[in-house]
Amino acid sequence: MPEFKYALIDLSLFSDEEIRQKAKGNAFLAASLELMKYVPRQDASSIMGVTDIILLPERDKLTLFWYMIYALDVEEETVWEIVKKLGGEEVMPSLAEKLIKRGKMEGKQTTLIKQLRRKFGLTHWEKEKIRSINDEAKLDAAAEAILDAESKSEVLKMLD
Repeated sequence: MPEFKYALIDLSLFSDEEIRQKAKGNAFLAASLELMKYVPRQDASSIMGVTDIILLPERDKLTLFWYMIYALDVEEETVWEIVKKLGGEEVMPSLAEKLIKRGKMEGKQTTLIKQLRRKFGLTHWEKEKIRSINDEAKLDAAAEAILDAESKSEVLKMLD
């Protein structure tokens, strides 16, 4: 069993300026730490003050916006307002497209799980296998195969 040491740091004890100083000019690190400070508090107005995000390349902005979307428990309009304020206009379309694609994929996975569970029964591991598939064509083929399948292995084989 590996042994790891970790440092647990309460970011709420640091001012934003102290966080920026400790990040030593790394805008992504500074923005990430500030978000980790404010997101657990669900403090939308302070999150909008994390202006280092504006300076980041699109890829890094996307990473931080994904974190906000999954971690913030605020109205959808508030999230989009934060994203716009922090320079996310150019990444919003690709972010929205990815969210839509992810939703479709999860819907197909859920449908396949329900159909297999109803017809054959499913183990926890089989559900996890289905959840790990991100190939729409495989999920579609497996969902269609359920109608004529005589065993669940016949359907699950299509996901390999």
